[in-house]
Amino acid sequence: LMALMKPDVRRRFEHVLLATFNPALSPDASVEKSPILPSVIDRLVAAGVVQPVGERDVQTAASGMAFCVVEEKAADDGSIATRLRFIFWPRAHNTCLHAEYEVRVDLLRSSAYIDAVAREAAIVNDVENGFYGVVVPPRARRFFRFRDASGRLFHMARLPMGLVSSVELMHTLTKVIVGHPSVCAPQHVICGGDVKADVFIDDFRAVGPSASLAHAADAIAERCKRFCVPLKRRLEVV
Repeated sequence: LMALMKPDVRRRFEHVLLATFNPALSPDASVEKSPILPSVIDRLVAAGVVQPVGERDVQTAASGMAFCVVEEKAADDGSIATRLRFIFWPRAHNTCLHAEYEVRVDLLRSSAYIDAVAREAAIVNDVENGFYGVVVPPRARRFFRFRDASGRLFHMARLPMGLVSSVELMHTLTKVIVGHPSVCAPQHVICGGDVKADVFIDDFRAVGPSASLAHAADAIAERCKRFCVPLKRRLEVV
């Protein structure tokens, strides 16, 4: 996906990646227990989100606190469902990032998005795995260690929610997926001209004429297929 970015966007993205996965932290091998049940972690291990730390893995460089929050979310049928959201909060890592990094995410007030309802048609979707679609490089996982309530040691294998740079990385990647003109080189723009796209971290919406949106939906679907990015729903013009 980085090959599709504008040069300045790619430089910024590379800078954030470097700060995220190679932080200037003083090594700290101590890891406190987190208030998270082993049964929850076992499900995350099965999903490939976290990994047990083995005897042959490199020494811990930094650690954080892992926990879950309960969220309510409206389902497609209008019902309200509750779910657990896993959070990994690397305090020292975030403090280090704040010293040299400021988040750049162009989210506006809700009033800026209302005019979309006057457009002829729309496509709405979101990235299936969200942050978990971004792999933490194996060499960097030693910065993302934690223990569950039973004392077992793990590290993050996927980009965690709770890391300050995760939002910008995910937001930029989603913009590239939909071919947003603010981040993509001209030859890789999908949502331009009479199609306008808005991105909300790992969600996106595009509006415009039905015919133009149909072409945009096909191009986004092809890009997702090319880069193995699953979406939660089939792309349909409504």
